[in-house]
Amino acid sequence: MTVAASSTAIPVAPFRKVATTVGRMVAAVVVAIVVSGVGLFAFARVQWPAFNSSNVTQAVTTVLQFVALAALGCSIYLLRRGKWVTGARVLSWAALSGLVTATLGMPLAATKLYLHGISVDQEFRTQFLTRLTDSAALRDMNYADMPPFYPAGWFWIGGRVANLLGMDGWEAFKPMPSPHWRSRRSWRWCCGRNLSGRISRCWWLQRRR
Repeated sequence: MTVAASSTAIPVAPFRKVATTVGRMVAAVVVAIVVSGVGLFAFARVQWPAFNSSNVTQAVTTVLQFVALAALGCSIYLLRRGKWVTGARVLSWAALSGLVTATLGMPLAATKLYLHGISVDQEFRTQFLTRLTDSAALRDMNYADMPPFYPAGWFWIGGRVANLLGMDGWEAFKPMPSPHWRSRRSWRWCCGRNLSGRISRCWWLQRRR
């Protein structure tokens, strides 16, 4: 028994569409880095009280989160209505980055340490980043004459940037994850919009069979 092939083929994205998607992802990363950089710089200019002992920092964080969510909602509305599409895309990238910046950056504004300070897993991560800040050689965080047990990847890049900026490894551990978290949310948004559109088209083609 043979099964006849369907005459309806699922379209494959042409090169132009792929290039457009990649371009939007790059633009989203740039917007995320700019927003997070401006936000962290602004937070650092103010002497904030500790987050867990002050209603001021908690209130400011909540307000900034609400503003970011409102901006994201406006961008979704504009995209759904097909109005000011380019500006709405940029607004969505900025809103997502701003949401993460407010959620992480504001509570950490009163300290130079990252989440949970130097404790538990953050202790060896800070140690590994410090090791790769001191030297570009791939060495273990505990034993300088052995190769690293954990993949260097992000830590090596962070260590090289910290060394270039003249920062200590422990001090660089706080700002280094920030662009990563912000940009990842933005380019995932780009991927998600393209993926959801493809799923909808595939579902519509399946219904036509």
